[in-house]
Amino acid sequence: MTLSTDPPTIILRPHEPAELLAQAHLCLGTVPRDSIVLVGRRSPGGSAIAARIPLEVILEADAPQEFLSQLALLGQHGCDGAFAVSLAGDGLEPCTEESRDRAVLAGVRLLAGITGLLPGFDLPEVWVIGGGTAMPVLLEPVDDDAYDLGIGPQEPLPPLRETLVALQAAHAGLQMPADETARRQRLLQAASRVSAARAPRPLAPLSLLWERAAPALSALAGQSPGATDPAPSMTHCEQVRAALESLSSPGGAEELLALLVDTGFEGPAALETVLWDLVNDPTLVPPANVCAGGDDYRTIEDLRALLGDGRGGEDHRVCGDPAAAWSALTAALSVLAWWNHRFATAGDLADALREAQPGDPLAPLLARLAGSSIAPAWQPPPVQERCGASGTVRPLRAPRRRSRRR
Repeated sequence: MTLSTDPPTIILRPHEPAELLAQAHLCLGTVPRDSIVLVGRRSPGGSAIAARIPLEVILEADAPQEFLSQLALLGQHGCDGAFAVSLAGDGLEPCTEESRDRAVLAGVRLLAGITGLLPGFDLPEVWVIGGGTAMPVLLEPVDDDAYDLGIGPQEPLPPLRETLVALQAAHAGLQMPADETARRQRLLQAASRVSAARAPRPLAPLSLLWERAAPALSALAGQSPGATDPAPSMTHCEQVRAALESLSSPGGAEELLALLVDTGFEGPAALETVLWDLVNDPTLVPPANVCAGGDDYRTIEDLRALLGDGRGGEDHRVCGDPAAAWSALTAALSVLAWWNHRFATAGDLADALREAQPGDPLAPLLARLAGSSIAPAWQPPPVQERCGASGTVRPLRAPRRRSRRR
């Protein structure tokens, strides 16, 4: 489950699906896909937070309790109800009937579970959005044990940029997240150029390489797809390759996290040690650069896109050991997503790491972490108590510590 507080001073029209989808984008800081997004609210009205649950979590659960327990976070944020959208793809791109049916089924299962097990939680309907259209799904009680399923007609969605949420966000200086599919595709197409580049030896410290990587990636992503002349971006390719070579070395994930998560250690610390501090020190709050949409968060996503599936085919050997670099980036991004209370995203990344690199020693730890049985010590407002998606936190064993900075 991904959880995010909402931006301030946004008035929501909750019964208009385009407004709900725009609010989901703004709250989560990303474009959700194949998920149910709930925009929580507190009486007498007004949105409080947004939560994302992947469709497969709902569809593959053996019992409703397995996914309804995740809604405890909404209650602990003071929400007594929510508005919901169930997305086929991102909701705007063309989708198959099978994809739409999955979104409908997930919405029905969520409604049935809430009606049976959380009768005090107000979820009037689920808007199923796919292919640029939306239709409402709701359950009407017939008697104590029976319900009628109601599915309304499909209606086209207006462009999200024309929604009241988007207009208010622009007025407040907030940026709506963009779908990065085209950007990632351009980066993937640039992989052969990066493969042809040579990283300077010896490699500079990762801090310097990381500083150079972001503008180099932006330059590569901005080039026209299919361009064949590598000369204008050769320096950029060299800078990106150098960063990937550094990350592919042993301990790459820990070294990257040492750059992005300042826990007071001199040099890289074991991942367990970093997590111990994040679980126990509420003053360690993620800065904007490592939140979704932040500069460093985006740099990691861009580098992962350049590596493809991480297995490094002949056209995409963008460094000596692309699998190791991909694993380091995936592990680091999973930790950052978890630190941001984006548990569903962290879980997706942990699963991807386990599937692509079954022997990676970090995969089991990240999977347990992303399961939300363990939560960061800091909490976004208005929560006052630390909790996981199930409302509990299991303690970590204290790691052996290195000396602090003097």
